[in-house]
Amino acid sequence: MIALRKGAEAIGLLWRGFCFRFHHYNMRKRLLRRVLNRILHHLARIAPGATSLRPFLHKLRGVKIHGRVFIGDEVYLENEYPERVEMHDQSSLNLRSTVIAHFRGPGRIIFMEKARVAACCTLVCSPGRVLTIGEGAFVAAGSLVKRDVPPYTLVAGVPAKPIARITVPAVPGVSYDAFKRGLRPLPNVRPVPSTDEVTDQNQDWFGDDWATEKDCPSTELPSELLARPPKH
Repeated sequence: MIALRKGAEAIGLLWRGFCFRFHHYNMRKRLLRRVLNRILHHLARIAPGATSLRPFLHKLRGVKIHGRVFIGDEVYLENEYPERVEMHDQSSLNLRSTVIAHFRGPGRIIFMEKARVAACCTLVCSPGRVLTIGEGAFVAAGSLVKRDVPPYTLVAGVPAKPIARITVPAVPGVSYDAFKRGLRPLPNVRPVPSTDEVTDQNQDWFGDDWATEKDCPSTELPSELLARPPKH
C-alpha cells in the first residue's frame, strides 16, 4: 500500500510538472503572438499600399480579408483581437478611422462587400455582439458607429444615423455624377442642401483621402452631402 501511495504521488508530481510546462509554453506563445501582432499593426498603419501591403500585413495579424479591400493611412484596426474583424471584397477603411471589436471581451465587426468607411470614423462593438456594415453602405467622415448599418444606406453623425439610401455605391470607378444621382433621401430626414446653399463652414462628410490614393481614381466629392448631420 505504501509503495502504491508513493507511486501515485510521483505520478501526480510528474503530471503537475507537465501541466505547468505546457501552460507556461502556451502563455509564452500567446505573448510572442501579441507582440508580433502589435509590430505588424504599427507597420500596417504607416506602410504604403492601401490595396496591397497594408491588407497583407493585417492578414498576417489575423484579420479576415476576402478579395480586394482598401485600408487607408493610420487606420487603427483592432489591436487585441484582429481575428474578430472581417472585410469583404471592395470594402474600404479610410484615413485615421478606428475599429474596436472588444470591451472586456471580444465582439465581431464585419464589413460587407462595397461598404465604405470615410475618414476619422470610430466603430465600436460590445462583447458577444456582431456589428455589421452592410453591403454598399457608406459611413460619413467623423461618424461614431455603435449599431448595424443597413445595406446601401448613408449614415452620419455622433452617433451615426441614416441620412439617405444609396443606389450606386461609392466604390473606385464610380463617377461623381453617378453616385450623386443614386442618392435617395429617407423619410423624416431634413433634406440636404443644394450646392449653392453649402458654405465653407459645412463639414465634409466624405473626407478627401481616396482621391489621393494611387490605386483609386481621382474624383470629385458629392457637394450635396457637405452638410452637417441633422439634429434630433
